[in-house]
Amino acid sequence: GTDVVHRYFDHELNNRERPVHKVCLDSFYIDKYEASQKQFKEITDRNSSKLFNDDWPTDHVKFLDAETYCSLQGKRLPTEAEWEYAARAGTSTATYNDNLDSSHLKCEEPNPALDSIAWFCGNSGNKTHTVAKKRPNARGLYDMLGNVWEWCWDWYGSYSSDAQTDPKGPDSGSPRVMRGGCWVSDAGAERVALRGLNDPSGSGSYLGFRLLRTP
Repeated sequence: GTDVVHRYFDHELNNRERPVHKVCLDSFYIDKYEASQKQFKEITDRNSSKLFNDDWPTDHVKFLDAETYCSLQGKRLPTEAEWEYAARAGTSTATYNDNLDSSHLKCEEPNPALDSIAWFCGNSGNKTHTVAKKRPNARGLYDMLGNVWEWCWDWYGSYSSDAQTDPKGPDSGSPRVMRGGCWVSDAGAERVALRGLNDPSGSGSYLGFRLLRTP
């Protein structure tokens, strides 16, 4: 089934991030932007989104459709380890723009760490927005938090405390991993480490992606 993460105070969700472990990755290139509706339509000749705007990130995307789009471009979806490395941009805080203010995690409350970098329920006006309108992280990547959740390649699996090299998740499973939170997420769900899960056949208004290429 679908397990969409929009709320923060759930110990089971937070425990998915543990134990902390070391990861080594090979080099890769990742797109600066989430795939837009215009790009998705140009390649697939259709638009899966329900509210149309060429410059908004494409949404309502099923995993297979995202994977197909990537392959048509000679690229692929990032693993969640690659996604997190790219999103962190060398930081170790909850967001790549400092830690969250734990006293302001509701939609009606401002959160200084997020307002300048992410569209979330506290500032989105209940919709997605044009890509790259918020400040990028230190690697120049936009919307790594907020706007739409981003599909990752991995089937969900529990973490191990062992060091890993280029992890790609289990060989099979049920939910796939998504990362980054979205326009309807609470501030507390907009954390780089948070692991969202979704049925690969799911296509909610919050589901998009970005592309990655291996050198």
